[in-house]
Amino acid sequence: MDHAPLIAWWIKLGFHHPRLLGLCLLPLGWLALALAAKRWGVTSWQWVPALALAHPLGMGSGLITTPDAPLIFFWCFCLWALAHRRVWFAGLCFGLCLLSKSMALLCLPGVLWLLGLR
Repeated sequence: MDHAPLIAWWIKLGFHHPRLLGLCLLPLGWLALALAAKRWGVTSWQWVPALALAHPLGMGSGLITTPDAPLIFFWCFCLWALAHRRVWFAGLCFGLCLLSKSMALLCLPGVLWLLGLR
């Protein structure tokens, strides 16, 4: 298997239009990331979506259907859930990150560190 299964489900949910779901959902992920930054006390939290768009991966994820699009979306919501201490939702989002790309395992130390903060 070349890719994890979530990208195929992502395309299927996008009604066979490969870019539709990414273009619709990734801005919601960036908003969740901005709200997580605000919750953590980042003073310039309003710039988080702009910085995500400025990054080549953030800009291209909605335009090109790759396993990174659902990975970024669910990772942003995992961070939002950790910021709001909704551990069960963070676990669900992290599991969906793993279904989109196995490299999400590299984020696990950060998740464990965030859980231990408070």
